[in-house]
Amino acid sequence: MIVEQEVRCPRHPDQVTSLTCSRCGKPVCFRCMVYTPVGIRCRECASNPRSGVYAPSMGQIAKSFLAVLPLSIVLGALWMMYPRYAFWIALVLGFVGGEIISLVSGRKRGPEMQAVAAIAVLLAVAIGLVGEVLRGISLGNNMDFLFQIIMAVVALFLAVARQR
Repeated sequence: MIVEQEVRCPRHPDQVTSLTCSRCGKPVCFRCMVYTPVGIRCRECASNPRSGVYAPSMGQIAKSFLAVLPLSIVLGALWMMYPRYAFWIALVLGFVGGEIISLVSGRKRGPEMQAVAAIAVLLAVAIGLVGEVLRGISLGNNMDFLFQIIMAVVALFLAVARQR
């Protein structure tokens, strides 16, 4: 014969519950539970600060930006001189730039590192678009310009996605 015990919420002993925290396993009632992207958590686990992976220091952010800056300038200049290779330049900028940021920051992630990646890509794109303007290409009605913008979005996506 199997007898199940009633499990009660530690904060509200009058509440019987079958729910547990997805992090620590402590029982939680409907009044105590906190919805998170990874499941129901108790108030203590839900209120803990961000993981260290998602909390880069200002030094790590600065080092990451300074490390990816030369790549952005060089690839932006290549983009300016050889716009027909924008697809390949965007791939290198997105993948390699994102990986450089990740390595230099100690594999930190989060919104701060995504901002570093976005700024690095936008700097390269701005340098590349200067070439379009210098060649006298109209930025309004040109399919080449549209292609450049699409490639910029691809590079931005790749670099930022690496930092999630």
